[in-house]
Amino acid sequence: YAGVDHLPLAAFEERGIPVTSAAGVHAPNVAEYVLGSILADAQGLVEGWRREQRREWRHFQTGELAGSTVTVVGLGSIGTAVVERLSAFGVDTVGVRYSPEKGGPADEVLGYGDDLHAAYARSDYLVLTCPLTDRTEGLIDRAAFETLPPESVLVNVARGPVVETDALGA
Repeated sequence: YAGVDHLPLAAFEERGIPVTSAAGVHAPNVAEYVLGSILADAQGLVEGWRREQRREWRHFQTGELAGSTVTVVGLGSIGTAVVERLSAFGVDTVGVRYSPEKGGPADEVLGYGDDLHAAYARSDYLVLTCPLTDRTEGLIDRAAFETLPPESVLVNVARGPVVETDALGA
């Protein structure tokens, strides 16, 4: 877990148990996981592995990450680390954060109150690194899936309820 929202904080407080955080400690490894997932998709690695297992040596077209657009929802330590790692790949990045005026390493930074559907519509990859809050719960709903291009990929390393899972089949 990143964050302490999954802990019984009230019970700890009643017992005088201090709670500390190692904020940012997960950023490098989670960001590398996200980047690995994106690269595996862009390069068609899963299809390559499948063909190798079946001993199929036919050619297939791989893709390229350069020139794509990656939207990262949540520019905390993990989201920032994702965007920083993507900078070497020639992609356009859109970051979403509570306080867009703080900026960030993304090419464009939006707030949760902005028109996120415009960003979704041009996203090849949508990466969720945001905390689960009242504002982010169900953020990726049926309307978001309908807005995303059909070939886009969702990489969710946020809490599950950020995505309305019933809308995944939309």
